[in-house]
Amino acid sequence: MIIGNPPYEILGVGDEELNYLKPKYQTSRGGKLNLYKLFIELSLMLLKNKGYLGFICHNNYLSSADSLSLRKELLEKVDIIEIIEYQKSDKVFKDVTQSLTTIIFEKNPSLNKKNSVH
Repeated sequence: MIIGNPPYEILGVGDEELNYLKPKYQTSRGGKLNLYKLFIELSLMLLKNKGYLGFICHNNYLSSADSLSLRKELLEKVDIIEIIEYQKSDKVFKDVTQSLTTIIFEKNPSLNKKNSVH
């Protein structure tokens, strides 16, 4: 099982790391690149089949256009056990001002889903 709290940092157009990351990660394509998305994708690669992952991270992956590739990865490769959404007022962390979620899922390579994500 992987449990984590990835960094919430957006890489900008001038960041040289983008040249390294874009060819390696599906979630680095399209829109703003927030590092937590890469952490989720890398964790999926490292996680054993039938392994569990739990992360607390931004909630924008649930609906933003920038997170389409992350949602596709999740829908095709995992069974989502639970998503808990926290509002800004919940103050999960003292210095974090965004709304957050906890997502818990199990890697399931047998899914081979053909989902449509919009």
